[in-house]
Amino acid sequence: MKGGTCMSEASTAEARAAKVKTENNNGFAQGDVLFFNLLMLFVLIAFTTVIVFSPSAGSLEMFVTLACLIVNLIAAYNIGLQRGLLLSIVFTFAYGSYVIYNAGLSRGGADFVFGHILWMIFFPLGAVLAGNLALIVARFRHGMESKSALEKLVAIDDKTGFYKENEFFKQLDEEFVRAVRYKTPLSVLLIQITNYEELAIIYGDVDIVSILKTVSEYLTKSLRLCDTKFLIANDTLCVILASTDEAGAKVVLEKLHLTLEQVTTTIGGGVKKVVRIKPSIGYSSLIHERDRDALEIYERAKTELSYDRG
Repeated sequence: MKGGTCMSEASTAEARAAKVKTENNNGFAQGDVLFFNLLMLFVLIAFTTVIVFSPSAGSLEMFVTLACLIVNLIAAYNIGLQRGLLLSIVFTFAYGSYVIYNAGLSRGGADFVFGHILWMIFFPLGAVLAGNLALIVARFRHGMESKSALEKLVAIDDKTGFYKENEFFKQLDEEFVRAVRYKTPLSVLLIQITNYEELAIIYGDVDIVSILKTVSEYLTKSLRLCDTKFLIANDTLCVILASTDEAGAKVVLEKLHLTLEQVTTTIGGGVKKVVRIKPSIGYSSLIHERDRDALEIYERAKTELSYDRG
């Protein structure tokens, strides 16, 4: 079994996750910020192109004013509503001073007073809109992250801490695709507690949960950190052994038979007791030349499970 490879993959995955988290915390690394900035840049480039090829459609004054407005919008979206409003005040004051200066030089500028007022309104209004848009997107992102975290919790069994059945087939398919792509080994273990119903009758509904929890703890201690564990039925657990070939899976199978035959658990409100477990374990490994579907590995493991006498 390739324990070193598995640990290396786990470390790499953790490092990659940490890097992604760091990037997400950086505002300029977020996709929505990049999209907004590029959109504003596109508007400015489009307007510049129009002025260059059709001078009658605009003027240098209009271009500079629009450029300042776009800078204001980008700033409000990137650094927040309050700072964007402060910058808009600076732009409004500068533009207002320019209009007053021009009005002092030429009386003909009076025809454009209303247009100048509109531009001065656009700066704070644009900052408010861009800043609030950033807040809405941030709330939406936070909601999606909370939903993802909730879905992850729902996918985990509260008794054992293992993933549930629906998550098993999803992750098995992902591991299958990865193993086929990179030509790496993959194995699956199915572990059934054959005397589960008998134990439930003897110890009752409360203590059978304690027994199952203890079995999951024994199982966790016997496996690697990167081996993904699942509870797919009350009496059946499953393990995906990444980067593990058939020989490695057999080693794990024998080890689990010895480990799970007897477990020490707490029952009856605090009484330590040794409970005999009868585990039946089936295993199956990926056959690259033959397997076309992840379910083929699972079905072979189920067949082996029926042959194992525990």
